[in-house]
Amino acid sequence: MAETNVKLHPDMEPFESTAANAFDATKAAHLLNRAGFGGTPAEIERYQKMGLAGAVDALLDFQHQSAEEQDPKNLPDLTALNDYPDSFQMMGMKAAGKTPEERQALLMKAQNANRQTLMRVGDWWLNRMSKAVYPLQEKLTLFWHGHFTTSARDERLSRMMWIQNETLRKHAAGNFGKFVKAISRDPAMLDYLNNQQNRKGRPNENYARELMELFTLGIGNYTEADIKDAARAFTGWGHSGAEFIFRKFDHDYNGKTFMGKTGNFDGDDIIDIILQQPICPKYIASRIWNFFVSETENPAAIASMAEVLKANNYELKPVLKLMFSSKAFYSNDVIGSQIKSPIQLMVGTVRLLNVDMPPSRILLQPGGPMMQMGQAPFLPPNVKGWPGGRA
Repeated sequence: MAETNVKLHPDMEPFESTAANAFDATKAAHLLNRAGFGGTPAEIERYQKMGLAGAVDALLDFQHQSAEEQDPKNLPDLTALNDYPDSFQMMGMKAAGKTPEERQALLMKAQNANRQTLMRVGDWWLNRMSKAVYPLQEKLTLFWHGHFTTSARDERLSRMMWIQNETLRKHAAGNFGKFVKAISRDPAMLDYLNNQQNRKGRPNENYARELMELFTLGIGNYTEADIKDAARAFTGWGHSGAEFIFRKFDHDYNGKTFMGKTGNFDGDDIIDIILQQPICPKYIASRIWNFFVSETENPAAIASMAEVLKANNYELKPVLKLMFSSKAFYSNDVIGSQIKSPIQLMVGTVRLLNVDMPPSRILLQPGGPMMQMGQAPFLPPNVKGWPGGRA
């Protein structure tokens, strides 16, 4: 589990099942609601019989995808994009020599194929959530989608949104430092926050700002000067199609000063310095707490989570195990107190009733129920992700 030398606040000590306060069906259902999308009566009974420790271990055991999930027939259908390149630059080359009318027709066909593919990817993910072999992995992927936010409204290439979704899933309970470095190289993120245009002499500050404000530190824990030099460190980071590339001639190799340190930093150096800031584990712990436990913060409990995150070198799994096993998680103030997000409501209902997920042409079209409820996969409203809880 977590490092044993971390002194935990009493709220974060392990929940002990007793005759008077047992790990019963209510608590097992609560665990499945928060660490997944709810459970059927049979699932609730099965997890209750495992006991709390066994149930949490089972939910966290998703390091390896099953052969069924890796089968190409269970991946999203991207065939509509087969005739179109993975970048707008390559699309321009494909249109070279054509008349304006032919270029317009090609563009409209490509846009239609892209919209069709995005709907299919949305179908794929909603179905994957509703039939999840590893529900916590999908719940974490949803959480990180709202944390490391990218929207298909701005990233117009639907294949990149699917690639990012797989990146979120791969790192969902892994090492947070490696996760940040991976997402900083992600094509959809590079597009969404304009790092594709970040060049020496013309730095674009969007990614550097959100990296600190939303992804790692929170507002007020950095300066404008930190943003400017961090942006310079990320110059030259871009992508060609689905591949990250480092454009060495666009990178600013001059010295930079960031968080009180000076050197010829690149993007990885900036991330390493961010991870050394005391506020970073506290910020990440608070985001995890707010999503999985309560809108009402418990500073002492979050501080214990932050200490465990730090003691485990930013490995996420020990923190998740601590949280899902804690007294605080099973308190009367927490059980039954969370307002489900639209995706959780839809997926949980489908899972509980054991019915098929309605197709995207019903759910995800403009005016469809997911759009009306305000939460459709791949379409968060802005870089802050979806507001949760009562919002």
